[in-house]
Amino acid sequence: MTLRKLARTPSAVVRTAAAVFLLLGVAILPASAQDGPRIAASAKQSAEALAAYIQEATSARRRPDYSKPPVSDYLRNIIDFETFAALPPPQAGDVSWLLAWNNSVNRAFKMMMYFGATSESDMKQAMVLNLTENEDAIMRAMAFEVRLGSRMMQTMPLFMAALPPEDPKRTEIRKAGIKRAQRGLVETVQGTSMSLTGPMQPQNALRLAEALRDTAPVWAPLATASERAELLKLFKKAADANVYPGVVNALDKASATVSGVKD
Repeated sequence: MTLRKLARTPSAVVRTAAAVFLLLGVAILPASAQDGPRIAASAKQSAEALAAYIQEATSARRRPDYSKPPVSDYLRNIIDFETFAALPPPQAGDVSWLLAWNNSVNRAFKMMMYFGATSESDMKQAMVLNLTENEDAIMRAMAFEVRLGSRMMQTMPLFMAALPPEDPKRTEIRKAGIKRAQRGLVETVQGTSMSLTGPMQPQNALRLAEALRDTAPVWAPLATASERAELLKLFKKAADANVYPGVVNALDKASATVSGVKD
């Protein structure tokens, strides 16, 4: 995967899921059972505050520090594993706020990952420096996007089923939109798996490996046979690069799920 491809991978689910709703041209059902809109709105507000902080750091020519309040609070509000874990089972009306929340996560990820990059030519250098200084925050965002994108993919069929019947042409548009969203999730998983092939801090390797393990039943059936084969190779490289407690086991379980998919 090229640097250009990797750079846009985390936004794939957001971009393609949004395309689904543009193609559908219908109103999105309201969330239920959980105050999803409030969660998404709060994450958006924090993403705006984070953007203002990063702009200020850029103008002042100083490196950002995400470890201290209020910036750490912004990130905690955007990348909220506790709230995510407490969500009820997916429902048809969740799609709109999940998409909005995922958009804020992706925005935070990009701001941290590519801080200081002014062009594609210096992107790699900026990424290396940012990961060296802020690996924990960046990897938390990456792992969270895998989980959030997978939940969105579980919710999308429920949303489609709740819509009124359409003519055959509209049905084909729906299917095409879902397919693009599915491809976006696979790309996100590929980028995450590639990131794991390099050594990183134990807690971050475990965070990514567990995200891949827990969501594999969602994205593995969406990948092609060749993509699954490549992911298995990446998992092996990741396990060799990060031999930490729990990491190898999580990757082995993810591999078993991928290997169990039948075309």
